[in-house]
Amino acid sequence: LEDLKSYFNYQIFFENEKKIKKISMIHNFFSGSKLSIKNIILENDKSNKIKIDNIMYNSNSSYILNSELEEIIFISINDQDQILNFYLDKEYLNVKKISLELNLSKLNFLASFVFRSGKPED
Repeated sequence: LEDLKSYFNYQIFFENEKKIKKISMIHNFFSGSKLSIKNIILENDKSNKIKIDNIMYNSNSSYILNSELEEIIFISINDQDQILNFYLDKEYLNVKKISLELNLSKLNFLASFVFRSGKPED
């Protein structure tokens, strides 16, 4: 990931055609990072764009910040390997390629500490 603000298209090619019902991704991004995923496409004899609202997804150690019709946003909570699972609404046959767009950005966390001496005001 070269630029932490842009979406990049990633393509996975299979040597032999596959039956796909679930996609699992393993990632190890820095803690406090935001990973956005959109435009998941499975290609067999045609291009099948997967609608985000037609799939289920989870993660073993990331929080799901938001899921809209076009995008899913995960938040990494530690620096360990993390698994993202996408359960498709049906099984796709003879898949030759999976493509998806990823965006990685660092969240800005602000910690404010207020120290007071003496008694609180009434």
